[in-house]
Amino acid sequence: MSAKWAFGLALVFLFAASVVALGFMQVKAKPCDETLTLSPMIAFELAQTRTDLEQIFGTPGVECKSEVAGQLHTANLFDTLGYIPGYTAFYLLMAFALGRRDQMLGGIAMALALGCGVADLIENTAMFQLSPVLKSPDWLTVLRISTSIKWIGLGVVTTLGGVMLARRSGWWGWLGLAICIVPLAASLWVLGVSKEAGDYLVPAILLGTAPLAVAAIVGIISKDQSPDA
Repeated sequence: MSAKWAFGLALVFLFAASVVALGFMQVKAKPCDETLTLSPMIAFELAQTRTDLEQIFGTPGVECKSEVAGQLHTANLFDTLGYIPGYTAFYLLMAFALGRRDQMLGGIAMALALGCGVADLIENTAMFQLSPVLKSPDWLTVLRISTSIKWIGLGVVTTLGGVMLARRSGWWGWLGLAICIVPLAASLWVLGVSKEAGDYLVPAILLGTAPLAVAAIVGIISKDQSPDA
């Protein structure tokens, strides 16, 4: 596959994943604890204790539980069946295309992108098991580990993409690298310091993906016909 084809397919998968995300991120039901500052979806991903889950779903008999649980269950289905395959394919194809000139970095980024997709699927499996009741404390450990691997891993993937941009695209590639580092910085901040800032994770990954999307567009319209184009 040529780099141009890889760039084009990457944009198709990015568009598809974005459309799915616009749907499943619209969880409108309020968590049972109305003082919770995070969105229900992010709060669920970052849950570490039974108390964290009860803030979202309530305790048995609480009226709001079924509405919140139902919306999050549907969101996780769309995430599992649409968004995860879409964004994983995007990062894989971008790493392949950019890696034509940096094969080692491209290979590492492809492996990490695939690993993040697998971690996300494991994360969702844990969320299905934990919603709406805590069936086993072990699933909270699985959720915590897989969530950390996913977010930090995606930050590393975008950073590696930025490094490859910087090595091939001059000054704007270095600008792209500075932006591509944002997801890694945000994930380390949220997971290591301030869970309450979790709602910054999605905007950060979107921002970090933007230079890669621009690079894909430039790669498609470029007249460079070399094998590494």
